[in-house]
Amino acid sequence: MIRWLSILFIALQLLQPAPPTLASPAAPAVDFVNSEPDANFGVDVSFHVNITSSQALEKVFLYIKPQGQDAAFYPMTFTPQGEAVYRLELARQPLRAFSKIDYYYRVSLASGEDVVSKTFNFEYKDKRFDWKELENQNFKVYWYNREIDFGQTALNIAQTGLESAAKLVPASLTAPIRIYIYASTTDLQSTRLGAQPWVAGHASPDLHLVMVSISSGPSQRLELERQLPHEITHILQYDAYGEQAKDLPIWLLEGTASVAELYPNADYASVLQSAVQQNQLMSIESLCAEFPRDASSAFLAYAQSQSFVRFLYRKYGATHLQSLYEQYHNGLGCKQGVESVYGVALPELEYRWRLEELGVNPAALIAQNLLPYWILLFIVLGAASLTILLSTRRKYSAHA
Repeated sequence: MIRWLSILFIALQLLQPAPPTLASPAAPAVDFVNSEPDANFGVDVSFHVNITSSQALEKVFLYIKPQGQDAAFYPMTFTPQGEAVYRLELARQPLRAFSKIDYYYRVSLASGEDVVSKTFNFEYKDKRFDWKELENQNFKVYWYNREIDFGQTALNIAQTGLESAAKLVPASLTAPIRIYIYASTTDLQSTRLGAQPWVAGHASPDLHLVMVSISSGPSQRLELERQLPHEITHILQYDAYGEQAKDLPIWLLEGTASVAELYPNADYASVLQSAVQQNQLMSIESLCAEFPRDASSAFLAYAQSQSFVRFLYRKYGATHLQSLYEQYHNGLGCKQGVESVYGVALPELEYRWRLEELGVNPAALIAQNLLPYWILLFIVLGAASLTILLSTRRKYSAHA
């Protein structure tokens, strides 16, 4: 009997209507109709979005995250109808050419709630020129104002340059490289605000992007053979070590890139000879962290780095050079890495380079190395002589 009463009770409970539930407040209805940003290359980028909302808009913000650059929020102007615009001035917030820009919109409603749009993106392209293109599995080459045979030549040289660089840097490409060839240094410089005016090429390793300036004329092939392998080497260095590549000694990074060039800079030999004759060579240690900013000193730094790395490569082989990269990657300092791989201190290795590669007179090197000690000795002896002279004068005055 009790069993049947229990079953009846449960059945009655199941037949009763469920208690009403409190409805959760509806999320505010906000719709974003985005327009493709209007980019005036090198000048500005205009963003435009139409926002429809069930509540009044209090504030509208644009969030921008350029590839490889810091993110930023900007307040947008908007109408009561929800049309919001913002003009990004590139003189104040430069964007890297051919990089991807992620962005979204954030609105604050009258209720105090914030709503965020989905993330949009666009590529900041240089649309000032009518680009032609060719590609293979490793490269995409873009150029303008020249015929297709120029593009094929560039593509061939890029492939050979990659093979040259791979002999020096222990890495392989992780993605194809885009190469943009500008017809003048002025055109190239206009893509990168703040670049040194003497820079003729540039690599953005994280974008797998190379930009060079090659003027038309009989020397254009030689310039391709010099610039393309150089910048491709920097991409390989990044593929090997990522962001840590920039912490490696500058003389090693730039020296390796210069050695990889299929047509070395013919002016390096003369500038090195002049520096030797005028005793103006910089120490390799001074080129560990940075190069000089002025054009003439920077050129000498490139020449020295190329000559020094070439000396290491020829005398000790590619295996030692690649080991040097690994030691620096493992955290050794500029001097410690050299000593670990080559078994001698950096000044000693530099001494051998100056002697064997540059033909510097050994006596002159010895005199140069001893110069600081001679100066110190002169100061000590001079101070001692002055002390003796003053003491003698005081004794003479006392007896007078």
